[in-house]
Amino acid sequence: MIVGLLAGFALLGLVWKYWRLRDYINQWRYDRTHDTHAITSVKEIQVILAQFERLSYSKLDKVYLKTTLSDQSPYKAMLSGKKYYVLKGEQIYQKIVGDYRVKDFLPKDRFYHQHVLSMDESKGVYWLINPKLLYAFLNLQKELAARGYSPDAFVLVNGHRHPAYNKAKGGASRSRHMLGEAVDISIRDINKDGKSNQADKAIVLEILDKKVIGNFGGLGRYPGSMTVHFDVRGRRARWDKQ
Repeated sequence: MIVGLLAGFALLGLVWKYWRLRDYINQWRYDRTHDTHAITSVKEIQVILAQFERLSYSKLDKVYLKTTLSDQSPYKAMLSGKKYYVLKGEQIYQKIVGDYRVKDFLPKDRFYHQHVLSMDESKGVYWLINPKLLYAFLNLQKELAARGYSPDAFVLVNGHRHPAYNKAKGGASRSRHMLGEAVDISIRDINKDGKSNQADKAIVLEILDKKVIGNFGGLGRYPGSMTVHFDVRGRRARWDKQ
């Protein structure tokens, strides 16, 4: 039994690494055949989004709805009026804001794994995103650059999270991630001093609070970590505890 369990864990490890390797290869191929310039304007974001197919909640695949818990209460009430982007084939590798790609805003779940392994053009992965979040993300980058800081010195940890993924990540029951209105970033060396510390995080928090989010969104500060959450919920919200 122990040998069987060990073999099972080893197999899961190989599968996990395999999809990541395929993801890397797919992106490399995409970059060799497409224009991959940084996206630096709201207009560019709008043009890219307009290229993607959109589906209303009622038209989504039933397996997806069931697997992601999106058809269960209270999530159905939250999501039933939304429209999702359908990303097919290599569209997940399209840059959408700065040098960040659509894939960076997607949950890395079983649907994503299957997509990168098959790259089936007849199917796709669903993406719920409020364009205002992308505009806020862009404004953060622009303000950092204008002040002489690095506009790319953070890792996008979480973007859109469907209900099942959000639950697995320990997200709030009405998390803005489920509506495509929130993003979590992990701060790196923003001030270019060769270190990644709370001074870098303080720069990002100040810009988000005063220049980008203001009274029109939420800001999770999470003291003691290098993580920052921001969202475009339409009203002011601030908190410290994760």
